[in-house]
Amino acid sequence: MPNTGMFIKSEFNGDSSITSAGVEMMVKQNYSNFGVVFTSAIGAAVIDNKQGEQEEFITWDNGMKLGYFNDFFIYAELGLDLFELALKTIGATTPTK
Repeated sequence: MPNTGMFIKSEFNGDSSITSAGVEMMVKQNYSNFGVVFTSAIGAAVIDNKQGEQEEFITWDNGMKLGYFNDFFIYAELGLDLFELALKTIGATTPTK
């Protein structure tokens, strides 16, 4: 049976920040410390863009961690923001005047 949990996290870099709450599910074999963790989180972001302006938006981060999980963790992580992906795709296909 997969282990599940809930989390709250905050990330900061200069004036930019992302705060989110989510769930995670760890899948691994019994008596093994190697496994996969799937995560999904909803959050709020305040980010400085390349033009120096602040943008505020909602995030929906989804990801996967593959690695060793015991008293210490070492893993590779892959993730993306589905809201950002969807909005950029819609914006790219919407004609402008």
